[in-house]
Amino acid sequence: MKINDTLISGSTDCSARSWSFDKGRTLHVFSGHTGPVTCLGIDAEARVLVTGSTDGSVRSWDIKSGSGIRVFESHTTPVVCMTVWPILLTLISLGLYNGLS
Repeated sequence: MKINDTLISGSTDCSARSWSFDKGRTLHVFSGHTGPVTCLGIDAEARVLVTGSTDGSVRSWDIKSGSGIRVFESHTTPVVCMTVWPILLTLISLGLYNGLS
């Protein structure tokens, strides 16, 4: 899989998907959230996908294999925004009402 051939999307069906941009087909479905996926980020090496959801969780995934890596469940409200800071190896997420984590 060439990363420059890959598109990642989040959905109200509670999943994210990786797509082959050239072929227009799904490569992997990242399932596990119980609410719509509202935001996503990718690390600098394009190896790890991070998704945030209205279920209050943030999940990390191996982009190449499609498997889950870790679940973060500290938000009590929907996660609406996040960013991955690769230089600091830091993930910042923002819940709807309770601020930064």
